[in-house]
Amino acid sequence: MSEQTAFGDRLICDYIDFFVSMKERSGAIERSTVRDYHAVARLIVRYIGTCTVSDMEVMAVSDWMASMVRDGYAPKTCSKAFRLLSQALKFAVGQGAIDKNPCDFCKPPRQIRSRFIALDRAERSRMLYLARQDDSPLGFAIEIALTTGMRRGEVCALKWSDFSSRGTLTVRRALGNAEGGFYIKEPKSLSGIRTIPLASDTNEALGRLKGAFLEANRSEGSASADGYIVGAGESGDQPYNPDRLGRDFAQFCRDNGFECTFRDLRHTFATFMVGAGVDVRTVASLLGHANVAMTLNIYAEADPEAKRRAAGAIERAFDDAAWQRKALTALASEAVSKVDGAGPCLRMGFSVS
Repeated sequence: MSEQTAFGDRLICDYIDFFVSMKERSGAIERSTVRDYHAVARLIVRYIGTCTVSDMEVMAVSDWMASMVRDGYAPKTCSKAFRLLSQALKFAVGQGAIDKNPCDFCKPPRQIRSRFIALDRAERSRMLYLARQDDSPLGFAIEIALTTGMRRGEVCALKWSDFSSRGTLTVRRALGNAEGGFYIKEPKSLSGIRTIPLASDTNEALGRLKGAFLEANRSEGSASADGYIVGAGESGDQPYNPDRLGRDFAQFCRDNGFECTFRDLRHTFATFMVGAGVDVRTVASLLGHANVAMTLNIYAEADPEAKRRAAGAIERAFDDAAWQRKALTALASEAVSKVDGAGPCLRMGFSVS
């Protein structure tokens, strides 16, 4: 039996495990992505784990997707499982185990693009006020996210060396979640490494917090001056776990009547920047987006006030166009009147000397 044939005879439960392990060893995917792959692989195995690779034909894949939908799985979850199986079977095609990838001939259920939540001005101000009353890592994490648009993992990974007394925070790293716990990773792209100016109140608050941190370290005889800004533990030597931050923020929202996730604080920041007239290229830079198109796709329709201003501009443009038509009509009538009163020579195009 050739190696190719052996691939085709492998059960999906074994083959998916092999494929995810191979991707993990290659270093081509983040550890947090590996964790997601393992979770999705368990879903695949639950439904089609006893099938062989060569059993996977178009109808088998379609029936699997239909079963997941019937069982109440969200389109996004179905799509994740479908994509992982498709990648694995594409590799099997490359190895000669199967002739074609059945996933190329069917589709997962259509995803409905979820709309993000952005707090309005009143809710944003109320949340910021409450966060500033909460002298804890959670309070500072909320304030930083609302005023800089950083991602949750980026906020948790901030260290005092990233803070400048000139009023900036620099994003150099992020915290990711793997099966063994959190780990330090680089930002998603080169554009993710960025320096963000701070609001004066936030800058002053961080300055006071850093002073307290340094004083506490001196009292304890510690030489370290670079703990985590929103650190856990008494000395701030451990970062705030992103999952824990998400749970703490959810409780904060329940206690105070907010309906949003921590990620929505990033959306709120971006929406306010767009609404304030900040150009899209600058907003993309502050958010760490790889390109301006990404920012436009997400936030072009984000600000209701901007839409109202656009509607007003359109109305004014049409008013101007109507005025111009009236003016041109009046000028044309006046010109015709002058020609009619000038005699037959001018009407024929001749001048009278």
